[in-house]
This record gives sequence, C-alpha cells and structure tokens, in this order.
Amino acid sequence: MRREQFRKYLIENPTEAEVLFRDALRREQIQFKFQKRIKKYIFDFHLKGTKILIELDGSHHKLLEFQQKDAEKEWTAIKRGYQVIRLDNIKIYNKLDEIIKILRGCPQIKHIVK
Repeated sequence: MRREQFRKYLIENPTEAEVLFRDALRREQIQFKFQKRIKKYIFDFHLKGTKILIELDGSHHKLLEFQQKDAEKEWTAIKRGYQVIRLDNIKIYNKLDEIIKILRGCPQIKHIVK
C-alpha cells in the first residue's frame, strides 16, 4: 500500500483511542490535523500552528520491534523541529480529561484554541 493510500486508510479507520482523543480536541476547540505525514512517517495528531505531534500508542508499541521503529519515526520529526508527545491508549481511556486540561495549559497551543 502506498503512503497516501495508507494515510487515507488510517483516517478512515481510526482506533477507539484516536476517536476519543479526536472528539475531545474538537470539543475543546483545539485545532489539529489527524494523520500528519512527515517524510515516510504518519503521526496520529499534529496540533495546528505548532510543532507538536501526538502519538497514541497501543500495547504493541511496548514490543522491541515497535520501539525501534518509533524511535526512528520520532527522530525524523525531531530533526525537523517537532516535539513528539507519546500517550499510551490506557491513559486516553482513563485520564482523557486530565490530558486535555494539560494540553490547554501549554503555552505553545494557547494561541490555536478557538
């Protein structure tokens, strides 16, 4: 599957955690792009007007194979001036309100909240 086809697939088939997080960002009027491509990688969320990327990690990201791929992906973004925030899906399920509150308080994103 080509990168743009894969990105389209990810947009059309979000995980449960991605839907919860996306809906919370919308509810709080935090502007974002879902499934942002940087080079050959696709990041779950990009907070518009910032250099902040958010990755939601399922349990498979604890496997060594995925940790190595995640490190490469993250390094690609960091080299381009991005900051990558990784959130475990369990935190999305259990502490979403707290996560959104923290995000709203970040100086980098205050100007992108409608």
